[in-house]
Amino acid sequence: MTDNTSKSSSQGTGLFSVLKSLLSGLFGIQTQRNHEKDFQQGQPIDFIIAGIIGVVALLIFVALLVSWII
Repeated sequence: MTDNTSKSSSQGTGLFSVLKSLLSGLFGIQTQRNHEKDFQQGQPIDFIIAGIIGVVALLIFVALLVSWII
């Protein structure tokens, strides 16, 4: 019989944690400890989807800012 309690207690990261990691990663201020935690507990698809959405949102924001300035 295997012990699945340790696997079920670390089901992954929540939405807030994924967003926090995404923003930290985009601006280059992610700590090593949080980086390791993300790889141990997080699901890759969560970070991939959040990353794509974050980069697109950042590009749209920069494009709107540039067009507003010009």
